[in-house]
Order: sequence, then C-alpha cells, then structure tokens
Amino acid sequence: MAMDMKRLWVFLAVCWIALSLGAYPYKVNVSSSLNMRSEPSVKSEILVKLQNGDIVDCPLAASELQGKSDWVQVNYQGTTGYLKAQYLVLAESPSPKSSAPVRMKQWYKLLDWEGDGYRWMAALIGVLTLFMWFECKFIRHLSLNVRTKDGENYRKWAVINGVLLTITSSFILFYVAKMGSNSLWFFMHSFVNSWWLIIVNFIFFIYVLVNLLVFFLMTLKDVSMTANRIVNLKFGIYTWLLGLIALVIWGIGGYDPTYIYWGIGICQVIQIGIILFQLAGKNLLTALAVCFLYALGSVSIAILSACMVFVLVALVIIAIVLAVTLKINLMPGGILSDKDGTPNEHGCPTADGLYTIINAEGMRTRLRQLEGNMYDGDDGHLYRRIGDSFHRV
Repeated sequence: MAMDMKRLWVFLAVCWIALSLGAYPYKVNVSSSLNMRSEPSVKSEILVKLQNGDIVDCPLAASELQGKSDWVQVNYQGTTGYLKAQYLVLAESPSPKSSAPVRMKQWYKLLDWEGDGYRWMAALIGVLTLFMWFECKFIRHLSLNVRTKDGENYRKWAVINGVLLTITSSFILFYVAKMGSNSLWFFMHSFVNSWWLIIVNFIFFIYVLVNLLVFFLMTLKDVSMTANRIVNLKFGIYTWLLGLIALVIWGIGGYDPTYIYWGIGICQVIQIGIILFQLAGKNLLTALAVCFLYALGSVSIAILSACMVFVLVALVIIAIVLAVTLKINLMPGGILSDKDGTPNEHGCPTADGLYTIINAEGMRTRLRQLEGNMYDGDDGHLYRRIGDSFHRV
C-alpha cells in the first residue's frame, strides 16, 4: 500500500513537471483591464476580466510570442480562453523595457479595453448629429462661422440645444465606455468587410465631428448670450487639440501619458475658471450652465476623436511635407516654376561670346553687345554693363 502511494506521488510529480514545462507564465500588461474570451474573436463570450499584472500560462515561448499580435490560447486559474498576444509580457522579466514593444504596437489606441454589443449606438449618435445639422442649416439658416442672426431668441435655443447637446454627449461617453478601442469599429476591416465602406464611413465620421463641434460652440454661445455676454473658449479648445496631439507623440515614443492627462485637465480647469470669471458677475446660473455644457461637450468630442488623432496628425505631416516640396519646386529654378532662378545681374559668359543673366523677373536672359557698354537682352530690354554686372536701362 505504501509502495502504491509512493508511485502515485511520483506519477503526479512527473505530470506536474510535464505540464509546467509545457506552459510559460506571462504577465498581463494593460492600463486597465483585458477580456479573456472563449474563442479567438471580439464577438465571443467574455470568460474573465483580467487586470494589469495578472499571471496567465501560455504554451508558446517568448521567442514564438515576440512580434505576434494574433490571438493566443492561455490558461488563467484553470480557465482556458484567448487573449491578444500583444498584451502579454514574460513574467520572469522585471525590466520595464520588455513592455515597450507592447506599448509601441498600441500607441494609436488611447483606449486599452475592447468591447462590443453597442455598435447600434454609433448610428444613433450619427442621427443626432444630422438633426443638429438640419437645425443649423434649415431652421436657423446658420453656417460654419457659428454666427447667429440678430434678434434671435437665445433663451429658447439655449434650452433646446442645451438638452440636445447633453443627451448626445452622454450617449457618446456611454458608448465609448462600453466599446473601448472598438468605438471606431466602422473603420476596422474585421467588422466591416469592404474597404469602400470604410472610406465612406471615414468621410461621414469627419462630417459628424465637424457638425458636433459647430453645434457645441453654437450652443455655448446661445447659453452665454442669455447673460448678454460671449465667452472666450480659445484657450480650452487649443489646449485640447495640443493635448491630443501630445498623446499621439507620447504614444509613438512608448512613454507614460499620465503627465499629459494632468496637463489637459489643468488647462480645462483654467478654461472653466475663465468662463466663471466672464459670466458669474452677469448671471451665476448661466455661468454654471456654460461650465457644465463645456465640460461635458468638450470631453465627449475629444474622446470620440481621440482614436482618430493619429490619422489627423499623419495627414498634417503629409500636408506639410507636400506643401514644402511644392513651394520649393515653385520657387525660381524649381521644376514647376517658369522662372530660372532668383534675379542675378552678374553676367556669365557663354561659348558664343554672349552673356547670360537672371533678370528682375527671374528669367534667364541672353545679352548681345551693341556698342560700348550697352547690351541688348532677348527679353526685350537694354542693359548697361558696369564692371561684371548688367543693369536694365
């Protein structure tokens, strides 16, 4: 009996060693939580919500896992499921540098969690913004310069648009909280199987953002005008834009964006202080309403567009490069210029005994001597030679 028990323990030990050798411990590396799913798909059932630092077992070695972004099978406390390989780092590696490739692969995802089941809300938000556009264009006959007609009933529109902006912004925040990095699923080929449809969705999304921003600014003007005062929002809007761009740049470098978040938050608190300073003396209730709508609306617009900032930054960089290239080639002497260079009156002798200069119009001009120091240019002008220079008469 004792011999049988000893054999059993030896057998169990061998099994444990075999199992241990067949799996490698990895640490979950996310900023919030990660869903372990029953199948290798974001549409499958969520088995466990893993937290940053949780240890899972994976049959693949670190060399096999490196560079992979696909689904891998893992085991967490007896439950087997699937995770994206890019969120795993080898548990034995204490160096923070080991997590840098994970951050680099996900630099464009400011939202680290994935969700599903609320895709219909994207259509609802689109419909609400189309209603905003309809009101501005056909009811109030406003344009993108955010000007309102003299004598408009600001109080009426302040109430209507304040409620509409609050509902739409709340829907956006709820939608993003549920969908996470899948908020822009209509740009993902895994959800939308047509590149043409993705392009159409992209154009419509930009149009939605523009309409939402214009309606946001118009609503704040309507509300502030109930106190006969227009608030200055430039500081808050510009710092939002700079902050989002900084997040993208920080993400490219794989740095911790905590300080960027703090910077954006402090700047927005300052903007709210500016609003209170400008309106509180006129009407405290109006000042509080503008502060609430500004905070809710600006956060929702920023979060909705956060995942798109990297595209906009890339487009801006491309536009700058193209503009500089075009400007260089349009300069005198450039490929696209009809001018040969900057004006230069210093004559260069040619093989046939003539001189050439770059005239005042930037055109290359050949000079033929008439008599003395007078020369006839093929641009129709006469030139006088003074030393090595030729001056138009």
